[in-house]
Amino acid sequence: MKKKILLIASMVALLTATGIFVSCDDDGDGLGALGDIAEQCGLTCYTLEGDARADITGNASIDAFFDSVLTLKDAAVSLEASYRAELEGLAAALGVEGAAELSISDLKTEVMAKLEAKMSASVDGKLTLVLEPPKCEANLDIAVDAAAKCDAEVEPGKVEAKCEGSCEVNASASCEGSCSVSKPSFECSGECKGKCEATVAAECKGGCEGTCQMDFSAGGECGGTCKGECEGECSVEDGEGNCEGECDGECTGTCEIELTAEAKCEGKCEGSCNVEAGASCEGKCTGECTFDPGGAECEGSCKAEVSGECEGSCSGTAEPPKVKAECEASVNAKANANVECTPPQISLDFAWKAGVSADAKAEFEALLPTLKARFAAMIALSGLPVPGVKADGKVQILIGLFGDMVAAAGGAVEAAVSADISDPIDAFKLACGVAALPGAKTMLTDAQASVTAVLNIQVDLFTSIVGGSKSRAEW
Repeated sequence: MKKKILLIASMVALLTATGIFVSCDDDGDGLGALGDIAEQCGLTCYTLEGDARADITGNASIDAFFDSVLTLKDAAVSLEASYRAELEGLAAALGVEGAAELSISDLKTEVMAKLEAKMSASVDGKLTLVLEPPKCEANLDIAVDAAAKCDAEVEPGKVEAKCEGSCEVNASASCEGSCSVSKPSFECSGECKGKCEATVAAECKGGCEGTCQMDFSAGGECGGTCKGECEGECSVEDGEGNCEGECDGECTGTCEIELTAEAKCEGKCEGSCNVEAGASCEGKCTGECTFDPGGAECEGSCKAEVSGECEGSCSGTAEPPKVKAECEASVNAKANANVECTPPQISLDFAWKAGVSADAKAEFEALLPTLKARFAAMIALSGLPVPGVKADGKVQILIGLFGDMVAAAGGAVEAAVSADISDPIDAFKLACGVAALPGAKTMLTDAQASVTAVLNIQVDLFTSIVGGSKSRAEW
């Protein structure tokens, strides 16, 4: 590659010195230096750093590479700014002073210290996160457009990108997959994201507001109404001597406890089940209900797992259309750099420290909504670096793109050098592209370092306060 770059520079100098490069006024005597000819011709070398322009050479594949470099740089800047905003939100809730003036690394240190102090005063051990992984959506139109711009042989009207993940479309016809419907309140026999109102006792994998019925066939102490045998004193008995009230002793049978919406029910819930993160519902769902229509009509959006063509939004990464080799890394970066990851709904599981004061308990409880919201956004950005649920965010997608782009830094220019270049202006623009390569590599390296720094901060923060994670199905 170095030899080819030197060859281009030598050729440009030789053509200029021998008069093959003539001035734009075509009077035959504009022989001076290349810079003089460029000035006379009105030619300018654009740069990535100063001009933030990708149209440096006029060659589609080379400029597509530079455009993808700018896209990755912008994605890295946006990611760091978004992550910092979440850190500052935590800092404000924890009372960190001067957060705006701190570096992102120092801000993380202050937030960790404050949060660890709060937990040390009230929580026994670390937190456990209960969640489903964030959903990342790629825009397939961007992949198609990038392929068409880089590779002239690709026809925009015929090319199609592929989806690696699940594909979601609006489907009023048959649906082979899962159907998601959102209505104010309707019967749902599937997974409800919102509130499920069950008229009969049903399994509830969320907060139960109503009566929680737990199986006490093995016996145990019941803090509510014992229905069955009571080895002790029972406040109410039926005609057959079975307990139907409070049992001051061991209850064998069923234990019913009245719960609020935020309480977890280890059994069946009769009433309202708050299932914001999605759980099975046999009753009325207020929110979004997802179910398997079995190929029947879907009055909402239909989602199916795919590894191929998708005519809707793609939850996962986009596989760009087949393009020539020098375009592959650029098109892939352009297609996936703007993937958007939706923050997951999460819950925090923990145990109170023995002897925790009422004030410390109330203080930590007041902090929980902020922790859940900020943690969810951070996981969407940087994944979840603790044991349990595998949850990747935008950072993991970006890191996978940087290596390919750095490796491809000279590929597009090499391909152009091997082509027959007879036009002096094209040669000049190509020289501009060669000159821009070091800056492009530096831009990629800096962006990669920024994204990696965010990932390292996420690892430090979460491993210090989160002991593990589990899916909603395990909760």
